[in-house]
Amino acid sequence: MSFLAGNTRVHLSAYSDDEKVDAKQLYYAIKKPIQDLATWVAPLNIDHYYFTFYITPSAKETHFHTEQFGGMASDNSSFFVLPRIKNAERFKKVLRRVACHEFLHLVTPYALHAENISRGALVGDQEMSQHLWLYEGVTEYFTLLFLAQHGYITEETFFEELGEKIGMMHQFPDVSLTKLSKEVFKPKHRKQYGNIYLKGAITAFALDMQLRYLQLDGAKVPSSLHQWILELRNQYGPEKSFSEEKFIAELSAIHPEISDYFEQYILDDKAPPYDFSLRMLGMEYHDLYVDEVGTYGYFFTLPDYKKGQLYFSKVKDNPLGVRNGDILSEINGTVIKTNNYKEHKHLLYDARPGDAIKVKVKRKNAAGEYRPVHLQAIAKLYKIRERFAIRPIPSAPAMTQQIRESLFK
Repeated sequence: MSFLAGNTRVHLSAYSDDEKVDAKQLYYAIKKPIQDLATWVAPLNIDHYYFTFYITPSAKETHFHTEQFGGMASDNSSFFVLPRIKNAERFKKVLRRVACHEFLHLVTPYALHAENISRGALVGDQEMSQHLWLYEGVTEYFTLLFLAQHGYITEETFFEELGEKIGMMHQFPDVSLTKLSKEVFKPKHRKQYGNIYLKGAITAFALDMQLRYLQLDGAKVPSSLHQWILELRNQYGPEKSFSEEKFIAELSAIHPEISDYFEQYILDDKAPPYDFSLRMLGMEYHDLYVDEVGTYGYFFTLPDYKKGQLYFSKVKDNPLGVRNGDILSEINGTVIKTNNYKEHKHLLYDARPGDAIKVKVKRKNAAGEYRPVHLQAIAKLYKIRERFAIRPIPSAPAMTQQIRESLFK
């Protein structure tokens, strides 16, 4: 199967061990995002691109380990080994994410790379390029940014993923990104390969925010990292390489306003200044975030769309007194059906400590007949502890809204 993404014909093939996934399913999962992505990084200057997916059985049904799943890209193709995920929506999100990341390699390293890198490959004749942070770190950040800008993930998910990357980045020793990039396959740094996708992405995010801040302040710098990388891609292209050793110095000479950033956070081993970057967006990072919320207990509501009803399921002890099999009839006097439940769901699940609720359910008695039961409760205090969380700050800088709109537009 194939489709057009800009002027590029994208071909798609798939093999599934259990024959439960075919190319048609993958086609509908990635077609629209890849078409949008082709516009986001246009022009691509490539006639054909090939996606190949090898789908293994569900992870729970095999002895495979997660290390055996992954992807790789060349100058005009990418190949993936992925487990089938039974939840169709989650599987679609995974497909979309990995496909967009690999497709973005058409920007770097395919069209923006050092002279010691063969086209479409990250490894030179003797060793890894010291600019792996660019090829993978920036690409990882751009994947998140693109998905958020085009509504494939929410802003909340964008910050969740940034928070996870910051937290996981700090599990590794401090190291220069250029040094890590160049020596990532040597024994000392081999275990830090994943940090390229963590520290590399957070460094790209912070550089992006630095450019946006400077540009708003009147400096003559690119308005965003996205714009700058595309300008560099157009300046070099697949057949023209930049200098492996002089690239950062040349960039610093063109835009001296950010030379210190390159020196401290890419050449040196300092952690990227994500606190300042997040603050510009009205957010802050917490290694451990404790939130006090209200709760009426633990239970699920499952819809029966044919009958237009909702049933309580997986119920544990709760102050409200609902039971497994109860049919939800009313919340605070409003009749609840499947077609309006979404508007009132927050009353059950997003309470504050001390909030009151009245619920009417239909409950089956010993005779098998459903009878109305009136329930009420006061929301109890419940503390949620979350690692690596990014949350809004009480007083944001004056330019927060302007920078945030420029980031997610």
